[in-house]
Amino acid sequence: MDSSDFRWYKYKLTKEQYCEMVKAQEHKCATCHRYTEKLEVDHDHRCCPGKKSCGKCTRKFLCSGCNSALGWVRDDILVLENLISYLKSYG
Repeated sequence: MDSSDFRWYKYKLTKEQYCEMVKAQEHKCATCHRYTEKLEVDHDHRCCPGKKSCGKCTRKFLCSGCNSALGWVRDDILVLENLISYLKSYG
């Protein structure tokens, strides 16, 4: 299975849709704004909690680091706020 088949299977995105959407983001991560050739699809896990998406809950595209960070905190805003507070406490 090549990457375009994988995106269709997992996110219901064709290669053309993926390329168009990434181009619209100018190949920049939606959170850290770093340029990268390969962006990962982010989807709302409240809609589709498993590894696959229905395709309707696709959000934007993230770099692998930002996508992993959201995965580790499970999209929990309170955990993210606590992480921010923790970092701020160390100036």
